[in-house]
Amino acid sequence: MKINVMVSSLGAYTNGKLTEKCVNLPVNDVKKDILDQINGAEGDEFFITDYTAPFTIGEYTSLIDLNKLANALNDEEIDTLEDLYWYVIENCDISSTNLPYLYHFDSDDDFNRLMEDRTPIRIACSIGHLNTKDKYLYFDGYDNINSMDENAFQRMLTKSADDLINLFALDHEISSFE
Repeated sequence: MKINVMVSSLGAYTNGKLTEKCVNLPVNDVKKDILDQINGAEGDEFFITDYTAPFTIGEYTSLIDLNKLANALNDEEIDTLEDLYWYVIENCDISSTNLPYLYHFDSDDDFNRLMEDRTPIRIACSIGHLNTKDKYLYFDGYDNINSMDENAFQRMLTKSADDLINLFALDHEISSFE
């Protein structure tokens, strides 16, 4: 997953100069590869003036933690929000979020596997908004089965990017990015 940050020296900024460096993360050494190269950095004080990432990065987010996050994303071969979603679904507890646990829906066999523990009457009562042409199935908060198309899935990913990255960071023992 691509993470770019524009880092500026806080010391230089307070002295009337704007010095900045655009960096693609991860780097080998945050101090050497970023902070030492910003003119006027005093005590490694910095702020992030801009970024490119599918999740929110704060002005004073730790560059060390952000670099650890970028390394972990690379190690897990997570290139997209979709990759991140499937990683989080398989490895993290999503109960504290509004993320739906999605199931791929490619055939009637997928639906039958989801419903194998249910009686026919319970199946009939639990059909919510189901379109058999959609790619994903999920249970809502009322135990109704619903479907989601690819466009809705992509919107959900974009809306949930911060939750996804926070769960991933927590799973890798990296401070959160809230």
